[in-house]
Amino acid sequence: MKIILAAILMIAMLIVPGAASAATEMTLQVSAAQVQPGEELRLSGTVPEADGEVAIQVRRPDGSVLFVDVAQAREGRYSTFLTISSRATFAPIGTYTIVASCGLQQASAQFSVVTASAGPVPWYPPIIDGGQEETDGGEITSGKIKPVRNAEGIHSVTTEAVRKAMGPDGTLMVIELPGVAKGSARVEIEMEAWRELERAGKAVELQAEELTLRLPVGAIPADAGDEAVLRLTLDAAWQGELRSAVEGAVGGDYRPTGVALFVQIERIAEGQRGVVSKFKHPVTVTLQLTNEQLRLLRSGLAGIYYVDGAQLTPIATQVTGYNVMFTIDPFSLYALLEYNKGFADMKGHWAEAAVRSLAAKQIVTGMNADRYQPGGSISRADFVTMVMRAMAWQNGEARTAAPQHFEDVPAGRYYSEHVTMAAGLGIVNGYNGQFRPQDQMTREEAVAVLVRASQYFERIAIQEGELPFSDRKSIAEWAVPFIEQAWAMGLIQGDMGRFEPKQPLTRAQVAVMIDRMLTPTQGGRIS
Repeated sequence: MKIILAAILMIAMLIVPGAASAATEMTLQVSAAQVQPGEELRLSGTVPEADGEVAIQVRRPDGSVLFVDVAQAREGRYSTFLTISSRATFAPIGTYTIVASCGLQQASAQFSVVTASAGPVPWYPPIIDGGQEETDGGEITSGKIKPVRNAEGIHSVTTEAVRKAMGPDGTLMVIELPGVAKGSARVEIEMEAWRELERAGKAVELQAEELTLRLPVGAIPADAGDEAVLRLTLDAAWQGELRSAVEGAVGGDYRPTGVALFVQIERIAEGQRGVVSKFKHPVTVTLQLTNEQLRLLRSGLAGIYYVDGAQLTPIATQVTGYNVMFTIDPFSLYALLEYNKGFADMKGHWAEAAVRSLAAKQIVTGMNADRYQPGGSISRADFVTMVMRAMAWQNGEARTAAPQHFEDVPAGRYYSEHVTMAAGLGIVNGYNGQFRPQDQMTREEAVAVLVRASQYFERIAIQEGELPFSDRKSIAEWAVPFIEQAWAMGLIQGDMGRFEPKQPLTRAQVAVMIDRMLTPTQGGRIS
């Protein structure tokens, strides 16, 4: 039945071939009025001009941007596809608004994301792509392909081109995108070509003038048919819909810096398109920064954020020269944002810079919106939570196959997962099956935790010699090796020649300690 419906539609289009080009006003249609999470929508319409680019934006019920795309109009018609995320935080239930624009003309439409109980979603036959123009393989050398752009503006990488460029040596295939400098690019790789690269154990690196995207071997499963292609859409141009999406997400103490990247990867087969929802291996992005953007990163007040509507999640960022490097998930928007959170009681304080830097990474928070309370003590639960937040920022989500549970750490508390994960990684120890989460953290206890955690950070010894503290004899015997290592790595300095091992750790001291642990001793990851 589906094939018959598709054939009827194709015959109808052949009978009136000039209908689209004869349009005098821009139109926009949605393939379904209601859609369930995980389903796909087709957005299509007509434009008065025969050819051109159509900017498409989809906004959530709360007005935040869900989706941006640029569709190529041909013979007066355009279309694109939108897959509704299965994550409720990304695509909540409600009514969505679509706005398509081409030149000075606009058209809008709406659809609703509903639950399965709202009834069946109407099925519409897939639209078979009209194909693409034949191109040569572009400029091909050993290990590198410079594909030409076809009539649809797509850089097409064929299996034949990959085979010619394979070469006997090397583990990397470079796809160079000439003329793309912090702008938009679409690249299609034939699935058979992707399989050839996997069999040869070659990673793929897309290179534009100021943008590099590296996909490791096996990052995207090659499980579709031979006629399928992978389409990668990259948009790093600080203008139009991309800029609007970032500026619409930030506010308060956040400020955009003019650096952003939208990445979408689709698998296209037999006229149907589906967004690749998860990579099997980390995918690395490198962006080139200006002097001012680099200064903000070095100050610790800026970083790469995953932008999910109005929710901003900081991403670990590594800087080499003028290049910023981070890992991504697909179908996502990322931006370099400055977060300059000031607290009234930290102005001029010796720990102000450390607190601002950690607040920018969402590792520390204030006691309220205006006060940090630097002299306040910190509980064991809060300290371990901050350390594990720092670890997540540095290394992504820390996982262990055998988390250790304590009888006095109930499930569901804000610190529960952090404490059990830290115990499983050997960062913290308990006391006869208990953790004592609300007890104050002493300075020697805190140093032991930091030293155990330092193996996950880029720390090395930077000084030698005996401990310079006049009260070193009051340090517990079990804590001496940890304090010696912490001092050698520059994590602690003491207070007027004393360490005060039994004193409670203050909120200012913990911020400085963790900030030092995040600061690399050999360059690399920023603080």
